[in-house]
Amino acid sequence: MITDIRIAAAVLAVLIVVLAVKWPKHAWRWHSGHTLDGKHLTNATWTRPATKVLHPTGNAVRWHKWPRLLRAAIRTGFTVFAEVALIGTVFAPWPSLILLGCLLAGGGIRAGQLGWRRARRLWPS
Repeated sequence: MITDIRIAAAVLAVLIVVLAVKWPKHAWRWHSGHTLDGKHLTNATWTRPATKVLHPTGNAVRWHKWPRLLRAAIRTGFTVFAEVALIGTVFAPWPSLILLGCLLAGGGIRAGQLGWRRARRLWPS
């Protein structure tokens, strides 16, 4: 018996595929690490970080200064993780939720460690 959440997940998966087919240039820009408006903000290449900002204001966020291959890996990894989490939650809900909870707890612990490292420098001894 198909539950409502499985139907919703199937509709969502079909919607993702339709959007990727309908707007392939946006899907390419997302998965290749390019800016979503298609304009180069820095001179970063696939393997080298930026040395010069090309934006008219002369400013670019740190994200656009990273090599494009790293940006592509982060964006594609996020997309694959979201799809696998969705599929796992639909077909094996309890193991998936336990695994997602463990990943969330691990991420929270790591964020706490990094925050402690930054904050303890600011506290008087």
